[in-house]
Amino acid sequence: MSFYHVDIEKRNRLIVFGFMALLVAIYFVGALGLSWGTKLMFPFLFSLPAEKGGRFFLTLPEMKIVFIVSFSLAVFHWIISTFEILARIKKVLGGRDLDPDDSYHRMLSNIVEEVSVACGGKNIKCVVVGISDLNAFSVADLSNQAVIGVTEGLLFRLNRAQIEAVVAHEAAHIVSGDTMIKSVAVSLFGVYAAIFKEIVRLKFYKNFYGAFLYLLSGFFYFLGLIVGMFISRACEYKADAIAVKLVRDPLSLAQSLHIITTYWRGAGFGYQGLESLFIVSPDYNRFDRKQGFFADLFSTHPPAENRIGVLLSMAHSDVMALETKQGRYVQTQPFIKQAESKNLGWLLFSSGIWRGPFSPEALLALDGVIPNSFVKREGSQEANILSRTELMKLFNSKHGLNSSGSCPRCNGFLSKTFYEGVPIERCGSCRGVFLSQDKVKNIIIRREISFSKEIEKLSQVVERIAQDSYSFKKFRPCDGLKCPKCNQRMVENFYSFAYPIKVDRCRDCNAIWFDKDELEILQYLIEKNT
Repeated sequence: MSFYHVDIEKRNRLIVFGFMALLVAIYFVGALGLSWGTKLMFPFLFSLPAEKGGRFFLTLPEMKIVFIVSFSLAVFHWIISTFEILARIKKVLGGRDLDPDDSYHRMLSNIVEEVSVACGGKNIKCVVVGISDLNAFSVADLSNQAVIGVTEGLLFRLNRAQIEAVVAHEAAHIVSGDTMIKSVAVSLFGVYAAIFKEIVRLKFYKNFYGAFLYLLSGFFYFLGLIVGMFISRACEYKADAIAVKLVRDPLSLAQSLHIITTYWRGAGFGYQGLESLFIVSPDYNRFDRKQGFFADLFSTHPPAENRIGVLLSMAHSDVMALETKQGRYVQTQPFIKQAESKNLGWLLFSSGIWRGPFSPEALLALDGVIPNSFVKREGSQEANILSRTELMKLFNSKHGLNSSGSCPRCNGFLSKTFYEGVPIERCGSCRGVFLSQDKVKNIIIRREISFSKEIEKLSQVVERIAQDSYSFKKFRPCDGLKCPKCNQRMVENFYSFAYPIKVDRCRDCNAIWFDKDELEILQYLIEKNT
């Protein structure tokens, strides 16, 4: 099949026209059956008398009226379904825009930009889904606006080359027009899923019209699924091949598919009917590993083993190459080294002794350094508080310009820093942490930082509290600290009943304040239990 731009546009127009014709046929058949049943039950509503045979058949004028009504409904359905496809599907999938301060998100943005350039400058946006499962998807509308989405779990588990291969696969769907076709199909037939499920929920199928709508919506709902499945399975091999041409790395794409199919892929997150948009179906289907007519009919994707086998043959490799190191290297908490050169020159008075020497940058990066800390130059006998030295200008530059407010615990400075690649605000004095709920999820998903023995011991205390039901009955949510962002009173409560760590939540900002070590304890417990 040719993939020149003109050929792609011509094929896409034919398929879109076919969707519209199918939609008109659906409404026409439904309206025809409904009109016929109504005429049988209420013949006095129709103009043709019974002795002329109109009792059992619709006349030509009545057929014209049915067609006009059904065509109008189909056009209305088309307009409503294709309006803001990207925004609606993005909302259903839980996609959110990239955080420019997040190091993982910046890497993803760079990858998408590089792949879009390789695709001829195609305008492609990117979103992330805040779940630990591994998957990726693409969505496009009739105006050729496209979005690629990846999960936070995939961002952490895969290395850069593998993420680039996944993005290239989704970009291949976009440039070939397959994403637009699948997005339109999902939007058009998704309404039948809603009608079908609502009829089942309300048990509306017990009367004649309810049973008719139940059968009709159910039939066309499953017809829509079959259409989506048929389109998707046929184009996955093609997207794999185009992705290899884009990044010249079939092994990384094979490794990505292997890792994604090994971990959870998004099952249980309400993606029913949207499976065709993903690189690997998030749902587990017994036909996923099979071939043949029924597998082609009822599975959205071909067997992953077959796709991996084709890619390995392109890379002239075997299955042993699939076992590769995943994700990022594990790092320990950073620490500040003392300056070895005497001409760097600053000492800090801490715990009753003078420590140092430090460079100005290293001194200001130490824990607990505040404007009232005593400092002096090396070799000097005159000590002074930091706010009265030339270091204060650097201190203000480091903290003031990047601060959103003062610490709610000790009124110290909140400095922007990074934890697991996620931007957070940490107090340099009490070491508390302030961040949004979404960023907490990203930190929990990522597992770069190792934990000290002290964190492990503190986590054991929290686990004992979790096993004591009396602690939950005794504790009640109460007013907490003031939010450093909006200055409203936060609410002090447990992070969750499974992890009873007391935190302060701001309901207006959707943010959380963790005291010293509490974020690390939460992350340690979740990683230990999962």
